Amino acid sequence: MLTLIEAPTGKNTDNETVPDNSRPGQRLLDYSQGNITNEFDDDQEVGNNRLTRYIKSWRRFFVGKSNSSDYSQEWKREFMVHPTMSDADMTLQQIYLDNAQGSIPTLAIRSVIQNNVYMLASYVQKKPWLVLTCVMSLFLICTVGLQHVRFEDDIVKLWVPKGGHLNAEINFYSNLKKEFESQKDVWSHYNEKHFIRPFIDEKLKNYSDDDDIGGSYQVLIQTGEEEEENLLTKEKLLEHVELIKEIKDITINLYGLNWTLDDICFKPGDLSIKSESMAKDYQPVIESLIPCIWITPIDCFFEGSKPMGPTPPINLSNITLLGYITELPEENTLKWTNINPKQVVDDLSKVTNLGTMKEFFDRSEIGMGYLDRPCIDPLDPECPSTSPNYYNALPAFKIFDESLKKRNISIDSVLTKFVDTFDSFNFFFITINRKQSTDDKYYNSYRVSFMEFLRSNKEEAERLFKLTSYPLYPNYGKVVKNGCKGFARGVMNWSRNMIFGGVNITNDGEMTAEAMQTIILVSSPKEIYTAFANNQTSRHQKLINGGIIDQWNVDMAKEILKVWQRNFTQSIYNHKLNFYSEPDYPDTKIEKRRLHPLASTSIGDMLSEFCQFNYTVILFGYGFMILYAMYSQGKIRNYKLSHDSSVSLAFFGVLSVTLSSIAGLGISTWLGIEFNAATTQIVPFLTLGIGVDNMFLLLHNYHTVTKSVKKNEVGVLLKETGMSILMTSTNNILSFLAGTVLPIPALRSFCFQSCILLTFNLIGIFTIFLAMISIDLRRLKDGRRDIFCCSYEVHSSDDEDDRNYNENGTKISIRNESIIERALSRSNTVSINNNNAYQSLNFIKGNDSEDEKSCNQLPAKGIIHRLLRKYYIPFLRYKIVKILILVLGLGLGIIGYIGTFNIKQGLELSDVLPEHTAPAAFLRARDRYFSFYPMSIVIRGENVDFAGKQKLIENLRSDIGRLSYVVKNGDSQPSEPFWMDLFKNWLTRLQEKIDKASSDGLLIDFDERILNGSIEVKYPDLQVAYSLLCSYGDKEDCSRVGKVKLIQNGIVNEEGFYNYLYGWHEYESMLYTVSQARFYPPLYKLKEGTGNMTYRYFIPPIPKPKYSEIPFYMTGLSDTETIVHMIKEVRAICSRYTELGIDNFPSGIAFVFWDQYLNLNITILKAIGIITFAVFIVITILLFNVWAAACICFTLMIMTLELAGFLGYSGIKLNPVSAVSLITAVGIGVEFTVHVMYSYLTALGTRQERMEMAIDRVFVPVIHGAISTLLGILMLGFSEFEFVVKYFFIIMSALIIIGLINGLIFMPVLLSIFGPNTEIKVKGNKKRLLPPPPLSRDIDLPNRRIKTRSTVTFPTTHENVME
Repeated sequence: MLTLIEAPTGKNTDNETVPDNSRPGQRLLDYSQGNITNEFDDDQEVGNNRLTRYIKSWRRFFVGKSNSSDYSQEWKREFMVHPTMSDADMTLQQIYLDNAQGSIPTLAIRSVIQNNVYMLASYVQKKPWLVLTCVMSLFLICTVGLQHVRFEDDIVKLWVPKGGHLNAEINFYSNLKKEFESQKDVWSHYNEKHFIRPFIDEKLKNYSDDDDIGGSYQVLIQTGEEEEENLLTKEKLLEHVELIKEIKDITINLYGLNWTLDDICFKPGDLSIKSESMAKDYQPVIESLIPCIWITPIDCFFEGSKPMGPTPPINLSNITLLGYITELPEENTLKWTNINPKQVVDDLSKVTNLGTMKEFFDRSEIGMGYLDRPCIDPLDPECPSTSPNYYNALPAFKIFDESLKKRNISIDSVLTKFVDTFDSFNFFFITINRKQSTDDKYYNSYRVSFMEFLRSNKEEAERLFKLTSYPLYPNYGKVVKNGCKGFARGVMNWSRNMIFGGVNITNDGEMTAEAMQTIILVSSPKEIYTAFANNQTSRHQKLINGGIIDQWNVDMAKEILKVWQRNFTQSIYNHKLNFYSEPDYPDTKIEKRRLHPLASTSIGDMLSEFCQFNYTVILFGYGFMILYAMYSQGKIRNYKLSHDSSVSLAFFGVLSVTLSSIAGLGISTWLGIEFNAATTQIVPFLTLGIGVDNMFLLLHNYHTVTKSVKKNEVGVLLKETGMSILMTSTNNILSFLAGTVLPIPALRSFCFQSCILLTFNLIGIFTIFLAMISIDLRRLKDGRRDIFCCSYEVHSSDDEDDRNYNENGTKISIRNESIIERALSRSNTVSINNNNAYQSLNFIKGNDSEDEKSCNQLPAKGIIHRLLRKYYIPFLRYKIVKILILVLGLGLGIIGYIGTFNIKQGLELSDVLPEHTAPAAFLRARDRYFSFYPMSIVIRGENVDFAGKQKLIENLRSDIGRLSYVVKNGDSQPSEPFWMDLFKNWLTRLQEKIDKASSDGLLIDFDERILNGSIEVKYPDLQVAYSLLCSYGDKEDCSRVGKVKLIQNGIVNEEGFYNYLYGWHEYESMLYTVSQARFYPPLYKLKEGTGNMTYRYFIPPIPKPKYSEIPFYMTGLSDTETIVHMIKEVRAICSRYTELGIDNFPSGIAFVFWDQYLNLNITILKAIGIITFAVFIVITILLFNVWAAACICFTLMIMTLELAGFLGYSGIKLNPVSAVSLITAVGIGVEFTVHVMYSYLTALGTRQERMEMAIDRVFVPVIHGAISTLLGILMLGFSEFEFVVKYFFIIMSALIIIGLINGLIFMPVLLSIFGPNTEIKVKGNKKRLLPPPPLSRDIDLPNRRIKTRSTVTFPTTHENVME
């Protein structure tokens, strides 16, 4: 029979003094005390001997380092239900004492980890200021690297994978160039004999310009004022003409000179005029007539000539050669609006040697230029008489003149007379064909003014039109239906899809368009520099006049190009057509964008601007996090922060995470990782949200540990919490590391930086934050209030109240803690038999019943915890609820899997740029209206026999050209000219001349005829053709003439193929430029003959082109699926021809930015598989439980499927950016699962009881972690980048919700049914494991001093004594 006796003296029967802090008056005696004492003493000796043997063996590395005497009853109570979580070492001691059974390897690994983190934290607690100073100093040193930070804003370098076929293809040209540059200084005797040695510019020796191939560009898209408005009207077309004129006139002042588009634009080749030609003196004038190349819809009309210049117009009075021209413009200036190029060349070729220029004009079909094209407005005074809709206003003028005379009104009072100043220079010219009648002269003198009068006076114009005839306005849709042609019609064909967007063909065949696009090509910086540095060009004089000829370099050219392009985008962006005013508020400008400019610098400028850290947003984000952390950790008593509040710790915890992140960014810079928009816009917030989770986990257990542990509180705190932190942090780091599997450089940098920052966060938590906790612990022990450390809190019984609850949550009626503490504190050397101990425990508190609530060891604190115990945990006990949750969880996984079939691939380029910027608006307009992309097939010609495989190369182009995506001409051929076709056409014409000369007998003694100046053979083309026939390889043999042909049946003579190709390049340089063949290595100018034999000389073979291009334009590429399909088809053709001996690959923006989609799904699955396997291995190693790791991975797979399904249902496209979120979701999802699993695995009891204890223990910190992560990424929702909002904020927010559902609802139910077994089993199938007996001082433990205390003579009891 048990009897409770209160000793009147307040002392124990064994005469041992009661500690001062014991509560007096309570005694606990056993009626069979003597027998139990003898049994305990025997067990003590056996236990000590056994532990001594184990601890002195090799097992000392993981057992014997923890002593139960160091802990209070509060902690021991926690140990009883979570022994392996609380202390694996002490659990092993019980196993070795045969009081429990379990996996020794599992607990040994756990013990090693716990003991190491315990020693780390204990050291931090002893020397917090030292640790704080050292670690913060190291972190500050790391931050020094930020001064060397480099932002990458080149979108190609950000997006193109390093390594692999795409990188090799992109770098192929630059690698060839480096190889050539290293050898170009070697000038052989062969070169000296056949080539003009190029001028070696010292300023270009060390310059590498990767833009040499493609130059650069400006693009302008014009849309309507209203949706679906047709722009093919007179007003909108004339608007576009004025826009191009304004662009042409944009002027910047740099280095003391004015620079315009004419100075930087791309022009078709150099003009070569023989020095002996009369035209040589006028080369600068003729050069100024060569226009910039642009692709524009106004080229269909005469008005397309207006922006072409030249600016200023050429003054005819300064050119005496024009006396030989039979047709001259009325005014005294020469420009593209009044010049007839064909007539000028034909007339001049009769009196001077123009070399091959005339043939070039004929072959390129420049013809009459723009004079024979329809006028947008036939009432335009400049509309030429040769235009198909020219309006002859002479009849109307006569009627108008007569009406004025009848009213006695002078015509000069209404119209302005034009004075032809050119007449005063007639005596300079030999013949001038400008015959006009008197009436014509009178009319022409008033024509310009009269046409303007008609345009501005609608009523009078209507009257005159009725009496004569109406002007003929063209059907604009029909004119542009088949595209437009540039000034050289034979080679400059602009497809309809290139210049018109939103095209609709009506039933009657007419066309409407909702957008127009003009593309202006500009030269590369190196080309601009060379053009002005060449003293043979008129541009060189500009540098001399400006006094900067000596300073002139490529960097100056690059700066001029960039500044002009930025002025271009700014002037169009702020153009008046982009704004409108309300009638009531004319001074208020409302933005409505119709004009969308883009320069090649625009995207880089935007990325560079928004790659900078937005400190305002960062401060707001971190401020919200600090406020939430402080609020969640605050405890208020009597309207003041209590001593057990952790507001200051929360504040400094966020700061420690911040410092860790900054240090991580610094070390990233030291490691050479470049920053980009993802770094500045995402990394700080994402790592903050993930990093503070560990802080909340530590703070959640902080006060519990301090109330239940006697010493080394911080060590115990990390011992209990460290495993969870290690598991979550390690998996987070590994998940981002797995993200580096994606080959995109920008995303790899993002993932690497996230890995580094999360690693630094882990280090910061284990050092800086623990040091802060150690410092705060001193305040806590002194009873000082949080933050207000000078204020002491009045003693409260709250702490005691927390301890005075039994396991059912019922407050006990007696103060029994002192009794238990006295009893256990005096049992330091007692070895307790487990059965007897449980008998004693059951004797005190009754039998361990099955319906005991195992989860409420402490009273619930906070609303969430109370609701959890009162409603949620009981709710999970119902079987029907479990079945429904399992079905719902698996159902969501299945729904997610089905949703993956709705996922579409793609990433709009406009998403990559900040919202509300000109480039983003341009790309949206482009995506909507213009779905075409330029591309080319690059032939790696080092091992290609061009001569022997001419047909194969042509078939390659034909097969690509047959694809439905290729823009075609009316003859179903690709729109872009092909160098092989132009080359063969040239040879065909030369062969015709040879054949005619042969039939005329002119090839006999051909060279003698030339030397004698025979007029029959003076033609340059004929002489060049003869020279080509004589040349083959490195040999010259004119006996072949008449025996071989240059070209026959469409096949170029193979022996002389490379010689002929050099000739074509020499004499058709403009067509070569237009063909975009871009042979490399570059070709030198040939040394021609002398005197009459200028064109009769040996033409050497061209070095085999190691690089050449076949250009195409692709259209209909409106979405990623279509683009990927196109890439697959093109690459399949390229691969087939590579196998046939034509080594080639496709090049172009579509292949650069969409190539990764070919293997994106496989890459994602590979990365998810890697991170899942990594999670499985990490969990298996740390928990040493395969089934637990499998359960976690199964839940993570369900989460990943649900998240992928969310992408499909929400319309978020799959791309490398969203792939990062999917991949990292596996690692981040561990946050929501591993805490539950770890608490479940380390608990004792049935699966249901362990599940309830796990939920009770981790629910609140998991919720805090989820909220903190959400707060961390909250500011991503305010990013200027659409891809940040869509692909990170939305996806991560969905991940948090999905993680909470699976981690706190689905997984607990899964564990309650299929969960792994508990890590240990208590002897006798008990549900509690008592702490082991205190270790004896006879056990020699390294670096540990064991204090022995007196032996008690009654059984050890548990704190929760029931009266």
